Amino acid sequence: MQPVSSRAEQYLKGRWQEQRTYYSRQSARNKQCYQSLLLFSTVGALVVPVLLDIAEVPKVVPTVLSVLVSVGSGLERFSHYGENWRSFRETLEALKEERVLFEGRR
Repeated sequence: MQPVSSRAEQYLKGRWQEQRTYYSRQSARNKQCYQSLLLFSTVGALVVPVLLDIAEVPKVVPTVLSVLVSVGSGLERFSHYGENWRSFRETLEALKEERVLFEGRR
């Protein structure tokens, strides 16, 4: 049987660190997707009315941009990047607290 400290170190370096790395990556990826879609949708929605007022801009340009904004908004609603980002981040913070509690118990 392994000593408790050796088993604890193995747990922290193995399972705990793997979980922390996974949740950190997923949180970062979902945050990036969410913020990118939000920025694109916001800027696109602000630019469309301006493009419609410029006579030299073909009407197809704001139309295509409007469609892309709608697709971006729909993709966020379908994929839930914002909710996933917050959920992964919350779990990551709970893992950090778990480590503090685990180390305090040793």
